[in-house]
Amino acid sequence: VKAFRAGHLSVSNAARSREFFVKQLGMVETAPVGNLTGAGVGNKGGTMVSLGFPQKQEGEMDLWLTEVKDATASAAGDPGNLYWKIGIIVTDLDCAVAKLRERGVRISDPSQFRDIGYLAHLTDPDGLTIEL
Repeated sequence: VKAFRAGHLSVSNAARSREFFVKQLGMVETAPVGNLTGAGVGNKGGTMVSLGFPQKQEGEMDLWLTEVKDATASAAGDPGNLYWKIGIIVTDLDCAVAKLRERGVRISDPSQFRDIGYLAHLTDPDGLTIEL
């Protein structure tokens, strides 16, 4: 396996989540918005948005936001339901935190976590954790 194609994230409102990931995190749409009525997501219907970072490198995956109307069928609205976090690698964490704060994003102060890494955390519009 060379790389993953995409990570799926079930959200309660695709338009709201798209706005957050584009305006706050600098992602761009990588494919047109799709309608999932009658397909996928347990045939619950909804909208899917494919996002990525502008200078995507080989091996980096897209984030597919899938709107799910039935919150019981997804992690949307319940961060403890089959969901842990999204991890995003940045080249300069302190700079990224400063830029996000300038955009009005609430984000934790960066801190060293054991010998694993220097990390900061924020949440998306559904309250799901994003780790930088």
